[in-house]
Amino acid sequence: MTTTTREQREQHDPWPAPVATGPVRATVAVPGSKSGTNRALVLAALADGVSRLRGPLRSRDTLLMAAALRNLGAQVTDAPGTATDPGPGG
Repeated sequence: MTTTTREQREQHDPWPAPVATGPVRATVAVPGSKSGTNRALVLAALADGVSRLRGPLRSRDTLLMAAALRNLGAQVTDAPGTATDPGPGG
């Protein structure tokens, strides 16, 4: 088995990833994801109680998913930056 040093890896890597020199503490806001939003909508429709999605992506596909869930009896409401669903028990 051979091992490589960081310097050797950097020579072969066109873009070496930055490495933290100490502990990292941060809050990161990532953009909404179509597949992530659709999965969250389905899980919210199946969950008991109210589900609140923060920062869902609003796209044709996610709006169609919300409409399909409404047609199946889910109560999906829209507000800027959120989507809620009380689930089957709500």
